[in-house]
Amino acid sequence: MGNIFENRNHIKIILIMGLMFMIIVSTLIISNMIVKWATKSDYEINFPGGDSSNNLIAATDNSKEEKQEDEGEVKKITAVIIGLDKSKNLSDVVMVVQFNPKENSLKCVSIPRDLYIDFSDYKFSSIRGSYQVNVSYCKLTEVYQNVTDKEDAVKVIQEIAEKIVGIPIDYYVKVDLDGFKAIVDLVGGIEVEVPKRMVYHDQSQGLHIFLESGLQTLDGEKAEQLVRYRSGYVDGDLGRIKMQQEVLKALCKKVLEIRNPIEIFSLVKEGYQYIETDFSLLDCMKYIEYITGLNVSTIFQEGNMVTIPTYGEKINGLWYEMQDKDKTREILEELFNQKDQ
Repeated sequence: MGNIFENRNHIKIILIMGLMFMIIVSTLIISNMIVKWATKSDYEINFPGGDSSNNLIAATDNSKEEKQEDEGEVKKITAVIIGLDKSKNLSDVVMVVQFNPKENSLKCVSIPRDLYIDFSDYKFSSIRGSYQVNVSYCKLTEVYQNVTDKEDAVKVIQEIAEKIVGIPIDYYVKVDLDGFKAIVDLVGGIEVEVPKRMVYHDQSQGLHIFLESGLQTLDGEKAEQLVRYRSGYVDGDLGRIKMQQEVLKALCKKVLEIRNPIEIFSLVKEGYQYIETDFSLLDCMKYIEYITGLNVSTIFQEGNMVTIPTYGEKINGLWYEMQDKDKTREILEELFNQKDQ
């Protein structure tokens, strides 16, 4: 009788193990089907504005786009990253980032926060006509607070960035300092080379910065101090922009070190609560398999992170950064037209 019960128990265990195995296999198959389905959706970009004649970079050849669709390749994507300051009224960071999975490249263009934006200029006049912009001109950092509707404010900054960089921008990502700190902590901190000892205190802002120099892992609070520090760079705000680019690079590298697609998706899903974006989780699924295959050592190629060239000029007693259009054209044509080495 004992043998009969033992045999039955063995059969039950085998059946349970078999059932668990089938559930795991089915889950993997279904997940793979979802990813394959997502990556075979429409790849054509609907560029805002329609008129590409003002773009610095020529549009991609149609035959190449058709070939990409036939091969089931996902398209490169471009987004503007908008980082708000502590008050959540000023944009301390405006970056245009382009990810090209085919070329294994991530390109970044930083736009200085003090850039002069003249809404009477032909490039920006249509923007002021489309949205409730409360000023005739201002610094880029002040645009967000000078648009009545904050949802429109994000669109205004996106369109301004599009005009400056000269390529269509597909998505936006907006994050404030609280969200930034939470994301850094979510990935377990970021490794950054702090170029010098940084000490700064501003009681009015509640800002206290104390960082030692050298390579170190920063948590969210320390990373916030690093991106907000601006008083001690030899090259002024340009030094701060370069450091912001290094922080972005460090954050991306930390994510790219994860090779498990499920872990990456889980991390991205968790991170979504700290940002505002029109890049959906379904869109994200299309790129996860490409992210896991990226070469961390080569994706950040030298020269792939640039800053819009400017020169200083005083207007009504205030200093503004004025865009050097000739140098901008030269830098961006090299950035977006360069071939893989």
